[in-house]
Amino acid sequence: MQKKISVCLLFSAALFLAAGCASFESAYYVDREFGLASQASWDQQILYPDYRYADAIPEGTPGIIAEEIMAVHIESYEKEPTKVNVFQLGVQQ
Repeated sequence: MQKKISVCLLFSAALFLAAGCASFESAYYVDREFGLASQASWDQQILYPDYRYADAIPEGTPGIIAEEIMAVHIESYEKEPTKVNVFQLGVQQ
């Protein structure tokens, strides 16, 4: 029994040391290529990606109307946000 345990421990240690010699360089390229493939699939799902129009000059809301819109946006930050106790979970006390 003692011999089986020592052989098992010796085998485990040898396997552990051999794993240190393994090359993990290919994992770097696999991860990098996975990122490129997932980005390409994301781009294929979007009908009109923004980067196609990055150099275009925006045409749209005139400055006078935009000032009113921005005023409303800025006023929305004047009120202090209400604090919610998340641990209460909607139970009335």
